[in-house]
Amino acid sequence: MPEDDLEAMRDRARASARASVEASLARLPAKAAALADLGFAAGEIAPVSDRLVDALAAHGSPDRIAALICEHLDAGADHVALIPGGAEIGASLDQLGELAPVLADLA
Repeated sequence: MPEDDLEAMRDRARASARASVEASLARLPAKAAALADLGFAAGEIAPVSDRLVDALAAHGSPDRIAALICEHLDAGADHVALIPGGAEIGASLDQLGELAPVLADLA
């Protein structure tokens, strides 16, 4: 796949993840204070920065998402929530289906 296509896919994935983070912050305003306590500056929380999106939402290829999950587990997490980004249940199930083979190796 040409690099331009990959870059466009990354941009779309980050935009979708950003929308999810923004919606979460709108629903749970206390989350902004918690993020500030974790070291995110006010200017990274509103508007939502790339750094914040990348810290909160894994996006990209299944291998990249698996690597990010491993980073969390290696850092001491004992739970990692996988919440597919998509308005349609079918698309969400497809996303989880793409991740399943890669994540099976983590067990």
